[in-house]
Amino acid sequence: MSGMTTVTLQTRLAGLALLVAGWLVLLFAIVLLSSPTLRYVFVIAGLLVELLGLAMVGVHHRSETGGRP
Repeated sequence: MSGMTTVTLQTRLAGLALLVAGWLVLLFAIVLLSSPTLRYVFVIAGLLVELLGLAMVGVHHRSETGGRP
């Protein structure tokens, strides 16, 4: 992690936190909600939060590698 700026570290941590939060929203929606419609809406919301987190981690990775895969 040498040479990592505070902004890129924050981006990485925020992305990882969003990945975990998305899973938690998804799991809690399945377990706690009884209405199929509400469950569906919250599962989709959880998946979107996960995608946002994955995008942030991807941006961090691309900035660290200089655009190389």
